[in-house]
Amino acid sequence: MAHEQISMMLVEDHQLVRQGMSMLINNQDDMDVVYECACVNEAKQFLQHAPSEVDVAIIDISLEGMSGFELMKWMKIYHPDLPILAISMHDELLYAERAIKAGASGYIMKQEASDKVINGIRDVRQGQIVVSDAIRFRIDSNESGDRDSVIDNLTACEYEVFQLLAQGKSTSEIAYINNRSVKTIEAHRANIRKKLGLSDGNALMRYAIKMQTEAAAV
Repeated sequence: MAHEQISMMLVEDHQLVRQGMSMLINNQDDMDVVYECACVNEAKQFLQHAPSEVDVAIIDISLEGMSGFELMKWMKIYHPDLPILAISMHDELLYAERAIKAGASGYIMKQEASDKVINGIRDVRQGQIVVSDAIRFRIDSNESGDRDSVIDNLTACEYEVFQLLAQGKSTSEIAYINNRSVKTIEAHRANIRKKLGLSDGNALMRYAIKMQTEAAAV
């Protein structure tokens, strides 16, 4: 069956991943990556000058500098009709709901089979929400509303640090994973503690693990 032609913008800061995904997409008869970049600012500049050239934006959440969440929020305001498919190496339990709230129409892990990625692109182009049944249930039923209301005021970078703390990662491990300095991660931790009203680092770690456990139980 013939499909409608889809032009895409791909925002991914790992060159090999970006090249591999572009090759996968461009091998489809009905798809074409017309613009690719590695950061939020480049994506914004493109959309400000040529927004009509793309039908779907594929955005990695963990970008260097400003995260993909920030780009999604910006697009939700300035380009609300452009569907977004969020991609990430992280399990959807951690980020899918937040991505949808930020403006994405779908969330797919990079480890997924290629046909799921391709079908996800087509689905968001048709206005569908692409998440697992479990995440869809949580969104529809607002099961996580109370939990999200506590952490929604974290920035994207702070939220990412918070999730890694929940996995038991140390400050130095988080700095390595995010390619940032230990001093920067310590500043994020301090800001998170202040926003959540927690007294010290141990309290923050306990709270992050508690929230992660509650999320897994839903």
